[in-house]
Amino acid sequence: NRIAELELSRWSEPAAALAWMNGHAYPGCFLERAWKLLVANHAHDSLSGCSMDAVHEDTMDRNRQVRILAGELSVQGLGRMAAAIDGASLQADDVLLVAFNPEPRPRSEIVAAELDVSADETFEDFELLDADGETAPVQLRGEESRLTIFQSPHELPLRMRTRTRRFYFLAANVPPLGYRSWLLKRHGRNAIAKGSMIRGDRTLSNGVIAVEVLAHGAWNLVDLARNRRFEGLGLLEDDGEVGDPWVRYAPKEDRLVTSADCRADVRVLEDGPLCATLEVRVPFRIPACALGFDQKRSDETVVLDVEHQLTLRAGSRRLEIVTRFVNLARDHRLRIAFPTGVRGAVQAAAESAFDVVQREIRVPDGTGWREPPSGCHPHLGFVDVSDGREGLALLNLGIPQYEVRDDEARTLVLTLMRCFAQKNTVRRAEYPDQPGSQCLAPQEFRYALVPHTGNWEQGGVPAETNAFLLPLRAAQTGRSLTGTLPRSLGFLEVTAPELQLSALKRSEDGRSL
Repeated sequence: NRIAELELSRWSEPAAALAWMNGHAYPGCFLERAWKLLVANHAHDSLSGCSMDAVHEDTMDRNRQVRILAGELSVQGLGRMAAAIDGASLQADDVLLVAFNPEPRPRSEIVAAELDVSADETFEDFELLDADGETAPVQLRGEESRLTIFQSPHELPLRMRTRTRRFYFLAANVPPLGYRSWLLKRHGRNAIAKGSMIRGDRTLSNGVIAVEVLAHGAWNLVDLARNRRFEGLGLLEDDGEVGDPWVRYAPKEDRLVTSADCRADVRVLEDGPLCATLEVRVPFRIPACALGFDQKRSDETVVLDVEHQLTLRAGSRRLEIVTRFVNLARDHRLRIAFPTGVRGAVQAAAESAFDVVQREIRVPDGTGWREPPSGCHPHLGFVDVSDGREGLALLNLGIPQYEVRDDEARTLVLTLMRCFAQKNTVRRAEYPDQPGSQCLAPQEFRYALVPHTGNWEQGGVPAETNAFLLPLRAAQTGRSLTGTLPRSLGFLEVTAPELQLSALKRSEDGRSL
């Protein structure tokens, strides 16, 4: 759902609006169709996963349709901008690599890109040159031969055998809500950057932050500028779950299992001066299910083969994490803990819809309450624990529940999964024919950690969140003889950091932006 929202509101709609400003038709009917599909998923019990399996499957299908529609509209809108770049000074076979920025502020960051050339081309060395002749640093990722599909507006899709190079490059000073282009120069001087971020078998460093993987698979994060260490981050915690879609209940004899006694395998997945990734595999043994009616967790166990990918990019102060595994257990809640060590923090700041909400860390006394407080709360893009002098922010892509424990370490906990038998505990109704709520399938979670000074505003957490959720996109284009746009252009800039862009679209009357 989060990916569909971002693709529609922050990529396809702005791209369509900017293309419309440059003389192209506005795809209003397709955007309206995508929005109606998305909003149909936002009913109370649908969006929160509280319905029967068929309803959830329908929401997943609608999300898929939104992503297809919005993705194609993004390609068309951005493609029209790229095709409008003035190519009069280029050669017939020149290729431009264009980086697009959906944020209304200039950005510089490491971008993943692909380059397709004819399989007959044999050049090995190449460089990327901006309009001023400056070279962009490049880190190769790999190469493959494949059949690439070329869409034509006047013909069936065409296929051509290509050499596809995958690489990272530094897209510096990309204008706000705009683009910047680089010319691919074949047989040029070799501009492939050399270097490594590996600082030992289990350590990465980009000079801004460092990450050290511990024996059990958690890690330490170091803010190198302040020599501030955040230790024991990423510990897996699993306890029992016998609640229903609306309310969490623990078994009467619950048992918390953590990954503290695991032994992790670590390997270098990718390395270079621009981007590096460590793969951490943690065999996490947990109870297979709950026994009896809300009684206890089983002695029988299963192993979740948890894989973390920890990524650093050059110049970035974010540690980006992807966590994957196949869920084999029932009746459990899986969370991941990050002891912030910010002992003076009394509140946590959580992004919400059009707001950042400050919540007390201390859980109120719930004596006599019909529904006792749990300490778990929702957030949208980030949650931050800070004492006003320093903090640690957790950014996420569609993982909405967090808790900050009132312990000495001010441990921030992210809920990855809550798997339960489908039932209604208020009406004592059970639905054993609805297994979907146990989530017995492959899972993937994307999140990031950002240490900072000051509070969430002073530490620039919203900008880091937007950069994480909306990374620059790169695409190649050929020479245009009719284009009039410059090689680099920004359409809209917002200078006040207090202002956040939520939408950019054509007005409903069709006359303005």
